[in-house]
Amino acid sequence: MWWRNRLLAAGLLLALSACGFRPMYGKFSADPAVNLQLASIAVDPVAERAGQLLHNALLTELNPRGEPAKPLYHLQIILTYSDNPLATSREDDATRNVVAYSATYKLLKGNIVIAQGLATSNVSYDFLAEHYADITAESDIQNRSATLLAQEIRNDLAAYFIRAGKVYSGQLAPVP
Repeated sequence: MWWRNRLLAAGLLLALSACGFRPMYGKFSADPAVNLQLASIAVDPVAERAGQLLHNALLTELNPRGEPAKPLYHLQIILTYSDNPLATSREDDATRNVVAYSATYKLLKGNIVIAQGLATSNVSYDFLAEHYADITAESDIQNRSATLLAQEIRNDLAAYFIRAGKVYSGQLAPVP
């Protein structure tokens, strides 16, 4: 009985590979041409500490071998965030907060905006009795949010380059 399930799973994987399905996420999933396009993006500096973390996370996601010597594209980002109490104690003190990050980005080729979008991240944390623990939790939230936003922006840009490649090759009609 168990061999039927394995045979069915193998058949489904074979059918997916035959139809041209290629996952966008994962180590061996991306098209090398898209990776080259992503690696040719220079990330402009972003203000404040949270912006620096996002900038560094984007450099890691887009250009794991370092910034391009001659970038074809520039990525501009405006990062905003808010820290809002989610739960309060009887004394009306905040006991849990939600930090909402929003990154508006534009991909430019020269002075022309070729892609733009919005990436968001909502992360919560508890206030603890130890002050150092609160500082550590806040730092962890900034790091996690930067990583999540960078991954979302990278995936959006990869999807843009995949679509642009299909439009360029005639496989897709351009969007008016």
